[in-house]
Amino acid sequence: GALVRENATPIVVNEGDTITIDIELSTGGSIQGVVTGPNGAALDPAAHVTVTAYSASGVWTRSATVDPITGQYTLGGLATDDYRLEFRDTGIYVSEYHSNAKYFGSATPVAVSAGKVASGINESLAIGGAIAGTVAGPGGGALDPAAQVLVAILDQDGDYVSDGYVDSNGNYRVSGLPTGEYVVEVRDWSGTYLKRYSGNAATFEAASRVVVGAGQTADNVDVQLMVGGVISGVVTGPNGAPLDGWDSGSVSVLTTDGDYVANGFIDSEGTYRVGSLPAGTYKVVVYAYEGPFTTTYYGGTTKLDDAGTVTVTLGADAAGRDIAMIRGGSITGRLTTDDGGALGSDARVCASAVANEESYGCSEVSGEGLFAIHGLQGGQHTVRADTSGGYLESYFPGVADYSAATRVAVVLGQATSGIDFELTMGGAIEGRILAPKGMSLDEESVSVEAYAADGTSYEFQEVVDSDGHYRLEGLPTGDYRLRFWDGNREYASAYSGGASTLAAATVLPVSARSTAQA
Repeated sequence: GALVRENATPIVVNEGDTITIDIELSTGGSIQGVVTGPNGAALDPAAHVTVTAYSASGVWTRSATVDPITGQYTLGGLATDDYRLEFRDTGIYVSEYHSNAKYFGSATPVAVSAGKVASGINESLAIGGAIAGTVAGPGGGALDPAAQVLVAILDQDGDYVSDGYVDSNGNYRVSGLPTGEYVVEVRDWSGTYLKRYSGNAATFEAASRVVVGAGQTADNVDVQLMVGGVISGVVTGPNGAPLDGWDSGSVSVLTTDGDYVANGFIDSEGTYRVGSLPAGTYKVVVYAYEGPFTTTYYGGTTKLDDAGTVTVTLGADAAGRDIAMIRGGSITGRLTTDDGGALGSDARVCASAVANEESYGCSEVSGEGLFAIHGLQGGQHTVRADTSGGYLESYFPGVADYSAATRVAVVLGQATSGIDFELTMGGAIEGRILAPKGMSLDEESVSVEAYAADGTSYEFQEVVDSDGHYRLEGLPTGDYRLRFWDGNREYASAYSGGASTLAAATVLPVSARSTAQA
C-alpha cells in the first residue's frame, strides 16, 4: 500500500515461483479547474493546452489535456501533497505556472488531500506572439535536403525560450512567445551549415533583436546560412589496428588553446566527421570513456600542447585526419573492509592524475573486492574508494586525507597492480524531522547537513524518508552540528537542538561504529 516506489516492500521471486500479492488501492485526490484565454475569454478551438502536476521538488506526477471547448480539466489519482501546476500550449498561448507565474519556483502550490477535490483551480492564459521567417542556403538558395535546421528563440540573456524546425521550403514559425525582445539562433545538426543569428550575424552579441507583441507576428525574420568546414578521418587502434568493437569514445574539435568548438561520434567502422566549422586552425581529440585506450590527440600524443593542427576552410573537408588510439595504463587491486562487512553494490574505486585533469577513470568493485581502472595516462595518480553502508571515503593506502595519500605511478600500456587497501567503518547520526503542525513534509526537498569542527560539511539529501526519519552515515570521528534546510524554501532552516543559528546548535559527538541520536 505504499504511495511511492521508494517505500514499497521488495518482493523476492525465485525461478519457478508463483507469488500472489494483494494490494488495496487508496482513493486519490484530484484537482479541477477551467482554463481560459485573456480576461476569461473562451480558448481558441485550435489550442492544445495540457496541465501537468509536479511535486514541490519538481517530480512529474500527472498530466491532463484541457477540453478546448469548455476549458475544463481534471487531474486525478493524486496522493496527499502540495503540487505545482504547469499550463502549456503548443503555440497560441503563453505557457505558464499556476497563478500566472513565469517560473516553477514562483507558482502557487495547490494542496491536495486523498479522496478530496481541490476545485476552482482556474487559469487565464495570455495570447502569445510569434516569430516567422525563412532560412536559406548560400546566396539565398534552397537548403540541402539532408540538413536538420533548428530555429531557437533566445531571450536577451541568451537563455532558451522556445524552438521549431524549418519545413521543406525553409520556412519556420515559433509561436506562444511572451511579449519581449528576442534573438533568433539557427543551427544545423547535420553538420553542413554554420550557426547564424537574426540579422545574419555570426555571434549572439551582434544579432539583431526581434520585438514581439501579444498576438502579433514578427514576420520576415530571415536568415541565410553559410556552408562550414569539415574535419574527418578514421580512428583505429595502436599502429592502425582495428578497434575490435571498442565504441566508448567521441571526437571533439578544439581551438589551439584547448577550448571546445564542436564534437562528433565514431561509427562502427571507426570513421568520424565533424562539420559546421568556421574557418580556422584546430586540434582534434578522441576522448576514451571506457576500455583500454586513453585520450588521444591527432598527431599521436596524449598532450594538447604536442597535438598536430588542422586548418579548415569554408565549404571544404580536411579529410584523412586519422587517429591511432594510444593504449592507456591501468591500476588494479583489491578493496576490503576493516570489519569484514560486505561492500555496497555501489562501491567503486577511482583514479585521478595529480597534474593532468584529462587522466581520470573509475571501476566498479566485484563481490570479491577486485577492481581494475583502465585507460589512464602516464604519471602520478591518486586512488580513492567509496561505498555505501557507512564506510568512510578512503584514499590509497587506507587514509582519509587526500594530502596523505600515496601516489600511484602509471605508465602507458602497462598495469600497476597490488593497489590494495581497506575501508574503515565510520560513525552515524540519526533522528527525525517534523513539519509544523498541520503542514506536510516534502522529503525529496529536505536536506540534513552535518558540520564538523573544522568546517567540513557532509550533505545527505536522500536520507529523509516520508516520515521525516534521516540517518547520516560514514562520518569520521568528531563533533558535529546539524543544519536542516528546505530546498523549496517553504520552511526556515533549523539546527540541532532547535537552535536558530549554527553557532548555537547542539554539538553531537560521533565515534566509529556508533550512532548518535539527535
